[in-house]
Amino acid sequence: MHEATDDDATQSVSVSHASLYARTPCFRSAPISTAFGGGQKECDVFLKMETGQPSGSFKLRGVSLSCLRAKEQGYEVLISSSGGNAGLAVAVAGQSLGLPVQVFLPKSTPDAVADALRGYGAQVKVEGDMWSQANDAAMREVERRNDEAKRPVAKLMHPFDDPIMWEGHATLIEECYHDMSHLPPPSAVVCSVGGGGLLMGVLAGLKNTPSWSDVPVIAVETVGANCLSRSLDAKGVVELDAITSVAKSLGANKTTQLIYDTCASAVERGVLKSAVIDDAAAVQGAVTFLEAHRCIVEPACGAAVAATLPSGGAAFEMAKSLHETRKGPVLVVACGGAVATVSSLRAMATDLGVAFP
Repeated sequence: MHEATDDDATQSVSVSHASLYARTPCFRSAPISTAFGGGQKECDVFLKMETGQPSGSFKLRGVSLSCLRAKEQGYEVLISSSGGNAGLAVAVAGQSLGLPVQVFLPKSTPDAVADALRGYGAQVKVEGDMWSQANDAAMREVERRNDEAKRPVAKLMHPFDDPIMWEGHATLIEECYHDMSHLPPPSAVVCSVGGGGLLMGVLAGLKNTPSWSDVPVIAVETVGANCLSRSLDAKGVVELDAITSVAKSLGANKTTQLIYDTCASAVERGVLKSAVIDDAAAVQGAVTFLEAHRCIVEPACGAAVAATLPSGGAAFEMAKSLHETRKGPVLVVACGGAVATVSSLRAMATDLGVAFP
């Protein structure tokens, strides 16, 4: 009989985690490559289509790993605070794992998201005007449940401040590496930033991929939701008074000390560049994505796409400069987003003067 080893346990966890999220496509986007290169064939843009996750966004990768670990540790209920995407990921993962889920939402969350959460069996509570207030309420609920049970039964699933979650997010880079192995290393990986969880996963994934370990990341934020860029400029964590950007899924009013420290170190090593764009550029990115691939995404995802468009300002200039220097393709993480609709994107485009098809 085969004797169980630590390697067997690791493989078992890996296989179990892989069953909780989708392996999404990574491909060259001809329309967006043309927009980025101005017609030059060699300016290749690849998209990692996290829009295809069952929950609608990349969040499911990391969240499902954290939920799996929580179940293995004996927790009986999962508590989340989210403006939508993280909560949906917890609800989807919890349903797959047979664990009850309670999600605390800020008042700004669309009714459709709350309804979707309930559709996955989650209990929904609305607390506060901002994510931080919903998170405070979630923390109190965890404490209450654990005090009543006199043991840890409730686990708080933070939307982005969780190294286990970052490990899960890093799997998207592993997939891209395999799908793009016939090409030179990317000139840059582009991702949008809210609290910083996706960025931490991308940085970790690149660091663990030897031939891609020096690939720079362009971290894109929108004005009014740019807590990371302001923190990097101030050389310390800065808390925003309010989220004024239309990219609500980027609406963390501050990052954490660990995320800030990791990002500051990455900037010093030259593997992270921060770019801030306006709302119109992010919405233009989402509209371009719709026209190119017939898929609705949030402005939070459009912010990353904006780095490949002339309207993307600083992000576009960074991507072009890196491409001209490194000569490889540009890889954009299309992070997805479940709260976008045709009507909401059209309304934002109209308000910001962006042409809508």
